[in-house]
Amino acid sequence: MLQIPCYVLEKLRCSACGGYLNTKPLVVRAEDQQQMCGKCFESLPADEKGKYARQPGLEILADIIQFPSKYDSQDCGYSYRTNCTYRSSNTFLGDGSVNKSSRVNNELLSESDQVRCSLNYEIKDRTYTNEPQTLDFAMILKGNRDNILSIKNTSNEEALNNIEINLKGTLRVSNKPELVCSNIAIKPIQYTNLHEYNRRCYRCTEGCGACNPTDSKSLCKNFSRGCKEKVQFDDARRHEAKCEYNNYKCILDSCNVITTLPNIKQHIKTDHPHSILSSEVSKIFGAKDETFVTYSNDNLFKCFYYYYKTFVEFYVVLVGSGEEASKYSYEVMVDLGDGVVSKKSKCSTWNDAMLEKGVTFDKKELLVDNDKIVEVKVKFRIV
Repeated sequence: MLQIPCYVLEKLRCSACGGYLNTKPLVVRAEDQQQMCGKCFESLPADEKGKYARQPGLEILADIIQFPSKYDSQDCGYSYRTNCTYRSSNTFLGDGSVNKSSRVNNELLSESDQVRCSLNYEIKDRTYTNEPQTLDFAMILKGNRDNILSIKNTSNEEALNNIEINLKGTLRVSNKPELVCSNIAIKPIQYTNLHEYNRRCYRCTEGCGACNPTDSKSLCKNFSRGCKEKVQFDDARRHEAKCEYNNYKCILDSCNVITTLPNIKQHIKTDHPHSILSSEVSKIFGAKDETFVTYSNDNLFKCFYYYYKTFVEFYVVLVGSGEEASKYSYEVMVDLGDGVVSKKSKCSTWNDAMLEKGVTFDKKELLVDNDKIVEVKVKFRIV
């Protein structure tokens, strides 16, 4: 096996899970050169798989490299092997099944006038469940006077030589009355590498270390589309609802392209360059609502103007993530002829309640009557 320096190994990691590229097929996405291991590739939707190309040369290289174990932080010295003692057990919370042919012991006891038979059954390996399962059983007890099993006739007390007793019944069995994932997963628990997370984990004991520790996070559902966020289970739905790698329609009303927000940004620059205005816009707004796109600091902003009976309103949305939006503000300056009225506000994110961050001007501020159509001469800029 070939051992290579750590800085080279770091370049051989999967863009999705962060593990080494040691599971075939190894693929690369053409549009952004994102490399992915076979495990993550197999989990992709069918329409996403078509964007990746297999890399035979990379697979040959991976075959001759001795990759470090992903459990090396726990002193494992082996490469990825199924028999690694540091490997965690996966959590299975599906329907348990009983192996009826696997009897651990058969013990026949005689107690005064009673016969008791104790039968223990094993639950099949790797079928942990918190819900008791039904076990149907049937037993036949045979014997004669020589091996103690007998039935006495109370009338004449003569023992019957050949005895056969048939018993049938149903039991409720459970191998784990309260399964706790943290007991069978190696710490620290990382869903993407060590803990096979199951949606039924809510049945675990409250405070289960695998289900709700502060450092347990999972990848966003859009990881295959470029999202690098790792979120706690409780925050996953909130993040995924606002994730910039969801499907969005092009911000231009006349275009029906649907893709992620980062792709929309590039799409506007490439396919609609003449629709982009500079970061400082000077124009006259009238009695019709308007939208326009501005460009500033390598970001696109969609700007809205609304005309109402008693006031006009402006607000701005960043085409991108919420973290970027918090860095920008916008200023609206209305020219009244003999002076300027100026107001500022923070830019909104794509999923914000945007009207809360809007800038409004009453018609009284603009020195016009409510029943008149107003024309507003505005200088608009991103700051």
